[in-house]
Amino acid sequence: LLDEETGELRSVSSTADARTHLDEEALLATGSGAGWEVFLSGEPRVIDDTDHRVFEGLAPTERLFLEPLGRHGLFVAGATAEESDFIEIIAETLKGMFDRIERESLLNERETLLAEQNERLGRLERINRVVRNVAAGLVGASTREEIEAAVCRELVDTDLYTLAWVGEYDPSNEEVCPRASAGTERGYLDAI
Repeated sequence: LLDEETGELRSVSSTADARTHLDEEALLATGSGAGWEVFLSGEPRVIDDTDHRVFEGLAPTERLFLEPLGRHGLFVAGATAEESDFIEIIAETLKGMFDRIERESLLNERETLLAEQNERLGRLERINRVVRNVAAGLVGASTREEIEAAVCRELVDTDLYTLAWVGEYDPSNEEVCPRASAGTERGYLDAI
């Protein structure tokens, strides 16, 4: 398969005979190997058993079939001449499977992204609803105290906040004192 990080073809699965008798390094060499050429051209290739640079002694193999798998890599099989149609069918099946895996992976990524975007949109809608509610609550307020109380009340009336408060710093005792609050504070304001 094509290693997308290195840009090289690498063997991901092979039989014991292939590991023993096939020179994978020569076959898959970037820029010069027959496998690399098949991958780039997209055209299948057959190597007969007289080409000892690539394979030797794979009885009863007469030929080495190199079948491109599109952008995924290539399928290499040693077989007799009569098995060429079968090798082609296997290669097309593999290509279809890899394409399907890629499509499903892309679909999963898109679904995850869509779910994240929907979640962000939901948060934005909730925040906009809070802003509208706070603005509506401020309509009848005429004093600072009424504004602070309305803001706190509207914030806790949503599912986003359980406590809202407005405090004022008192420099004489270096404390922040709550001026308005709403929600379930359970002694929090007194404690701080």
